[in-house]
Amino acid sequence: MDCDFCPKYEPFVEFLFQNLESIEEQAAKYQANEKDSESNTEIRKQLLKFKTVLEWILSVCWDNESSVPPCFFQFIPLLCTFESYDPDPEIAQLSGVALSGLARTLINPKYLELVLETLDKVKTHIKIETISHSHLMSNTK
Repeated sequence: MDCDFCPKYEPFVEFLFQNLESIEEQAAKYQANEKDSESNTEIRKQLLKFKTVLEWILSVCWDNESSVPPCFFQFIPLLCTFESYDPDPEIAQLSGVALSGLARTLINPKYLELVLETLDKVKTHIKIETISHSHLMSNTK
């Protein structure tokens, strides 16, 4: 059923991902103790946009009584990555709360495969991050 008055989440989520495509890479460069540096200013703007997106995800998750559109599952890898983001504890906290907001919603059985594929991507991404981090740490000793 198509509704002219219903919100169209998919195009907006696509727009958000286009604007946040390098957020992980940029966030890794952010130095919390160098707030005034020129490179940090641009990264900080990107992180502020991301905070706004996190607030929006929270609002959608908590306003919907039962489920969210399947396009929201695309956020799960980003939320898992930023849940432990040390340079900005507010982003870490918002990511954790947004992740719990998505976790509390009902999943339509026809989207269960999509959710499982997304979680598998997260698992693979975390495994790669852990390997590269441990490799980096072993090279610095």
